Amino acid sequence: MFLTAARVSTLKKSFLFSLFLKHENKLVGGTPEGVVAAAALKCLGGSIQGRLAPREEFGEKEKAIALGYDLSRILYTDDLCSGDEVFFAATGVSDGDLLRGVRFEGNGRGRTQSMVMRAASGTVRVIDTEHRWGQARAGKREAVTAPTATGAAEE
Repeated sequence: MFLTAARVSTLKKSFLFSLFLKHENKLVGGTPEGVVAAAALKCLGGSIQGRLAPREEFGEKEKAIALGYDLSRILYTDDLCSGDEVFFAATGVSDGDLLRGVRFEGNGRGRTQSMVMRAASGTVRVIDTEHRWGQARAGKREAVTAPTATGAAEE
């Protein structure tokens, strides 16, 4: 995949919209989603801003205040993932704008598509991988179960 400026812009938007839900004209997600988005965007040379938004109905707001969190503070990319040694990796499970989903090709084979990025170098790799279940390796048969069309594993 060749990354043009337009493609990087699309990737940045795709990360945001796939990790967060739109609520009252804002993107809303949990803290883990914010950290994952910050790491991915940092690797792409982008940035993110967010604010903690604990849910009152679950008592999260009171707990956050009691722990000393400033709920009005704006968190920036480096607040969520600091340093340049930031890596991001994702593998498509179902087809999306960013990656293809898992493909089962029959005959004990399947394909996945993954993306690996590194902030320090700006490297972005898209990896297409072929998997083989039950193939002989160094004289031994792998003890791996292959998924069936229904998603269940078979010996």
